[in-house]
Amino acid sequence: MQRHSKPATPLKGAKAAPYFQSNGMGMFRIGGLLGTSCVSNVLRLIGQPALSGDGTVGSVCFVLIWVVWVHQQKEDGWPYVVSAFEAFIDGHYDRVIVPAQSAIEISLMPVIRELLERHASGDHVSGFMGDRLTFGHAINVILPFVCGQAGVPKLPEKIRISLNKLRKLRNTIVHSGTGGDKITSQQAAEALCAAVFGFEYVRYTKPKLLAWLK
Repeated sequence: MQRHSKPATPLKGAKAAPYFQSNGMGMFRIGGLLGTSCVSNVLRLIGQPALSGDGTVGSVCFVLIWVVWVHQQKEDGWPYVVSAFEAFIDGHYDRVIVPAQSAIEISLMPVIRELLERHASGDHVSGFMGDRLTFGHAINVILPFVCGQAGVPKLPEKIRISLNKLRKLRNTIVHSGTGGDKITSQQAAEALCAAVFGFEYVRYTKPKLLAWLK
């Protein structure tokens, strides 16, 4: 049993990634045995005897178990970041793309909406964002412009380009039904990295942008 060092309150939405190492045979992630979330600060692991190739129970050996706890972030896009990581770890590269895209879009669009509503009516902003403003417009036009006006460092060009690749992959999957065999591990890794950097960039710029535009 592994207990979190600060058990004052349950860790809502915390993710537990358990690993084990046995008999010098390397490290393995325990997959398919745990839910996607651990709702308390206690994680119970139940051991099962390992079977040899001939079907007999293997020899007794010491097992080292450790757990990586990832705390829940308050941002709405955070669960999508975690889902994208889980899909990548499990080798489902096509399932990385949509949550990765959603993570950055869900984080960014409310910031743009709040900035626009400072000086435009909510109805007009809703119509603009619902019918005209795409994610591509947001990261390629709106975000660079407002960050430049506010004196906030712009999103690095390499990340912006990777986010555009992610956007196109997401559209291809959603509209064309591209299967997992069409998305490579390299594409999924680049998309995931772009989403994480984009997500953190929005977290960094949000308070600065909201403080800049009164």
